[in-house]
Amino acid sequence: MKTILFTLLLMSLQPAFSQIHNDEEAIRRARKTSNEAIARQDVDGVCSFFLEDYVVIRGSGSIEIGKEANRASWKKLFMETPKTRFERFPTEITISRN
Repeated sequence: MKTILFTLLLMSLQPAFSQIHNDEEAIRRARKTSNEAIARQDVDGVCSFFLEDYVVIRGSGSIEIGKEANRASWKKLFMETPKTRFERFPTEITISRN
């Protein structure tokens, strides 16, 4: 009986694990697409992931609020430093279920 209950418990958890894996893969694909847009200096491609109320807080402490403010920053960055190149690779992705 314990074996049957344990097996049922494991079977019920499988969809949750599968969804977490799918979410993580989607995040990794989005990051790759974003990196490719940066490499092409494609501002629209970079900003396609941002919501209208997207907020950036930089290491310097400066804050930008909104998709359009961020779009303007990317345009300025690419105009002022056309050799800009960087890629972002997540070392860990944590999916919140709350």
